[in-house]
Amino acid sequence: MADQSTASKNSSASSDTSADVRRSYLALFNAIEQGFCTIDVVFGPDDRAIDYRFIEVSPSFERQTGIKHGAGRSMREIAPDQDEHWFEIYGRISLTGEPARFEQQSTPLERWYSVYAFRIEDRPRGQVGILFNDITERKRRENYHAFLLKLSDALRPLADPEKVQAVAADLLGAQLGVNHSHYGEVRGEYVCISHSYADGLPPMTGSFHADDFGKRAMDGYRSGKLQVSVNTATDPIFSAEERQALQGQHIGAYVAVPLVKDGEWVGTLGVQSIEPREWT
Repeated sequence: MADQSTASKNSSASSDTSADVRRSYLALFNAIEQGFCTIDVVFGPDDRAIDYRFIEVSPSFERQTGIKHGAGRSMREIAPDQDEHWFEIYGRISLTGEPARFEQQSTPLERWYSVYAFRIEDRPRGQVGILFNDITERKRRENYHAFLLKLSDALRPLADPEKVQAVAADLLGAQLGVNHSHYGEVRGEYVCISHSYADGLPPMTGSFHADDFGKRAMDGYRSGKLQVSVNTATDPIFSAEERQALQGQHIGAYVAVPLVKDGEWVGTLGVQSIEPREWT
């Protein structure tokens, strides 16, 4: 009888300990600021990871990823064009059990992450736990400062103004991944563009009458106001005639930064995209 009583007490203590551990886990799971999730990696032929399914996600998961109702869904379902390196890394961890700490970009989510991933089951192809932080803003700042340094180094030896304009337009266009980038000088009633970065469109060079840009844009330029459109096809600031002209030039979105000196509009730096674009 004594042995049975002792066994019963031990079993009860073990049960209490398990419950305490579970409560502690849930408290940490719900309070943690970093994103956390567990995944099942989906493998194809030759042990190649082709997808992964979210099993459990923390309350901070949505804030860190922008993904709603992630639990039970696969990454291919959420973002069919997710970068292959994510599948490769998680597949390797699931197969080998070797954890990994890394920083990577998710192109479709438009975010960068700092990640620590580890296998949580002691078997090949076991579930993977992922602890991560959204570091997108930090990466943007790093890229911004790196670009400024690159631009400064490229412009420092140049003296010819048109050469400066050309080099700046090319570097900016490549950095932003736009279709057009150029600087236009105001000469009387015309905007003159001597060089244009172009990707997917013919270069936009030559002399353009100021009226061709529309009265609203001209008023904005002359007052030194930044001009931004994320979708020229739906932007209510354009008249039907202006919208047709923009579409005819294959301008789906743009940013234009006017330069005003001594109260006079003297030039504009512009970048344009064929497709609509949420500028950041």
